[in-house]
Amino acid sequence: MANYGVSKVKVFVGIEGHGFNATLMRDGKPVALVIDDASSGPTMFNWLDEKAR
Repeated sequence: MANYGVSKVKVFVGIEGHGFNATLMRDGKPVALVIDDASSGPTMFNWLDEKAR
């Protein structure tokens, strides 16, 4: 079973409230950049390797 966590979490106040940026880690290795830009839109995942999905 994989072990998931986050690192490099940055929280900020955006247009629609609080947002964040973070790195999603799996087994200690970065797999995605996660962004909630506080614009009432969806949380975005920018996968570093499409095979990691």
